[in-house]
Amino acid sequence: MSYPIQGKMVGAQVTIPDYDFNNIDPQYIKSKLATEFVTKMLENKLIEFTQMSTPMGDKVITCRVFITPDSDVRLLREHAMRKI
Repeated sequence: MSYPIQGKMVGAQVTIPDYDFNNIDPQYIKSKLATEFVTKMLENKLIEFTQMSTPMGDKVITCRVFITPDSDVRLLREHAMRKI
């Protein structure tokens, strides 16, 4: 079975001076990376936002992101490497 894998690669990075690295909470580093990651996704319009109303008149706002499992990406990379 074959199917197209579509998507856009988004990455994030933070630079931490060596002398600070051991003194920073790992959760802080993860939070900084996640914030940078989502910012790039917003800038590249990779997050879809929708809005609808409930019967009571409340607004329900939803966001979605297309995610390709790493195992599928790995398969695509292996397939591309075989063609080289």
